[in-house]
Amino acid sequence: MKCKGASNPGAPRCAGVVMARGFSYAPGASPEVLEATSGQLTRERLLELGASSNKLVREAVAGRADCPLGMLVTLAHDHAAPVRVAVAANPIASRTVMAYLSADRSPDVLISLLTNPNLSPDLLEDLSLHRRSSVRSAAASRLNSPDHASAVVEDVHTPELRDRAFIPVASAEGERGAELSHSTGEPAGPLRTF
Repeated sequence: MKCKGASNPGAPRCAGVVMARGFSYAPGASPEVLEATSGQLTRERLLELGASSNKLVREAVAGRADCPLGMLVTLAHDHAAPVRVAVAANPIASRTVMAYLSADRSPDVLISLLTNPNLSPDLLEDLSLHRRSSVRSAAASRLNSPDHASAVVEDVHTPELRDRAFIPVASAEGERGAELSHSTGEPAGPLRTF
């Protein structure tokens, strides 16, 4: 859909926004880029935008706080480094996604991962021993910062896993007590093994 703008008759306009002409990678070149950065999007639309052929759209989706876990996993495997950089910096990325990205070949992805406030201490330690000096120095900066302790945030994408952690509580008689769910503090049912 192309309509002519009043100020620049040669520039295509879409929904009142001037679009860049001739460069598919330029900011504003696609209405999908603007849509991916907009506020409220349905989960279905986020999934559609995450599968876009435009890397700027995928990058915008990867940086969203409401990006679904499955889409983050898919975007962590994206061929475009800027998309993986956005996934690495996203605070809602799960530990598994961050562990996968910690083996990425792009130093930009690794440095972006070091800016993630939820990076686990073991991954931070691994990155501090990386073969690239730029990654080692970024990790050292994070370790030497006063707030280097990674925030422990509940994994909102897999809440069923938090109930798998049980702690034994000793009773007053000194016997082995009932096991309590770590997250709720209520008596836990028997452990199921698969």
